[in-house]
Amino acid sequence: MRKQVIYSVLCNLIVCALIALSSVAAASSAFAQEAQPILGTTLSAIPPKNFKPASDFPGFIDQSVGGTIVVVELPKEAFDEYSTLFSDTKKLNRKFARAGIQMSRVVSLTTSGGQKVNLAQGIHKVSNGQFDMWAAVYKGDMTALVTLKLPKKGVLTTSEIESFFESVRPGRVVTANEFLSILPYEVSVVEPFRMVGTPSALGAVLTVGSDDLNRNNLQPTIMIFHKAGIVLAGDLDRTAEIELRSTSSFRDSDIQKRQPIRFAGGEGIFFEGVTTLKGVTKKFSQRFVVGPRSHSIRMVVVGDKAQMEEFGPIADRISSSVAFKKNN
Repeated sequence: MRKQVIYSVLCNLIVCALIALSSVAAASSAFAQEAQPILGTTLSAIPPKNFKPASDFPGFIDQSVGGTIVVVELPKEAFDEYSTLFSDTKKLNRKFARAGIQMSRVVSLTTSGGQKVNLAQGIHKVSNGQFDMWAAVYKGDMTALVTLKLPKKGVLTTSEIESFFESVRPGRVVTANEFLSILPYEVSVVEPFRMVGTPSALGAVLTVGSDDLNRNNLQPTIMIFHKAGIVLAGDLDRTAEIELRSTSSFRDSDIQKRQPIRFAGGEGIFFEGVTTLKGVTKKFSQRFVVGPRSHSIRMVVVGDKAQMEEFGPIADRISSSVAFKKNN
């Protein structure tokens, strides 16, 4: 499996993944338990009591309190940047302020594997309240961001929270099939596109070209994301536009075409338009559908004009393979 990738166009989406899910840990009995591999990631950890492996994102969940543990993995090369961020609350707050995150302190921990990590603590403000959250970055074959979020105080003690983060250990690189197994939808990758990452809770990223990191946004990209519990904002067209513009790279995009489309087995909506990435104009398309249990899928294709013309038919083939898994 190639290194996971976070494109600049995905930055806001990765922040959303980090803050949308949560986690906790039970310290008093933590190290009497056995570490569990976290499906779809290189990590293992000792989950807190009552936390079970999540079925639609990499991590654990306690349904009784609404707490979650989520893992987002980035390329190995991202560690230096993120470890610097996690050394200073001011740097963290500048990076994530627009997402409603405000960190108040950073403490140093040593994991059971001997790695020193900085654990950041703060809050995440949302429209209907706020959550307590903690986050740390780990070095391994991938750079792993682990986020814990709780909807109320008193669920865990400070010692329990720190013990969970100390139990996290990097391990082996997982396969593409393992990554795809955690997603609530199926997709077939058609050459010359290849899968270069799954921004964990969000979906899959595909590209064409030799640069897995797509550092200068020169390569065409396909991003397929899912979202649970989506609420229609009046109609499908309006909801699809809200979802598109929720990503900073598309906030000011120009939607030039809208039409109904069959997508992922349902009646969806298709957009075409242009957007600007780092001062360069790109063409894009978005397919969007809401399926069973208010679960949405959107497939975004981005490239320059020539790339969109060349790879458009292949993107159509990939789009036709997208389907909700039967248990979702």
